[in-house]
Amino acid sequence: ISKHEEGRHAYFSNGTTTTTIKCFLTFELNNGERKVFNVKTNDFNSFIEYETGTLTYKEQGKHIYFVKFEPDSPKDGAY
Repeated sequence: ISKHEEGRHAYFSNGTTTTTIKCFLTFELNNGERKVFNVKTNDFNSFIEYETGTLTYKEQGKHIYFVKFEPDSPKDGAY
C-alpha cells in the first residue's frame, strides 16, 4: 500500500474558505499493475504504508471501487 492525500482550498467572495482533503490508497498487484482508490478517511487511516494482504475491489465500466483490504499479518493486536 502507498498512501497520499490531496488538499484543495476554496476562497469565497464573502470571505469564507473551505478545505477539502481527498485520501488515496495505491495497491500494486502481483502482476505489477497498480490500482489507485479514492477512499474515506477512516479507511485511509486504518492501513500502514507498505502493508501487504488481500485487496477486494469492484470495477464497473470505467470506474473502480475499493471494497476492502485484509492485511497478511495483524498489527498491534487489532485483528
